[in-house]
Amino acid sequence: MDMLVERLDVELREWHPNIAAEVRERISEIIDLADEGLVRYNAIAYR
Repeated sequence: MDMLVERLDVELREWHPNIAAEVRERISEIIDLADEGLVRYNAIAYR
């Protein structure tokens, strides 16, 4: 995961600002969806 973060950090600095902003937004959405899924999974698993 650390390698992914490091590579993404480098890429985001090199990309056009509009593209970097779009990528940041999409990654944030993916993280939010994963968090929601984890919360739902935990709610079901611990019933």
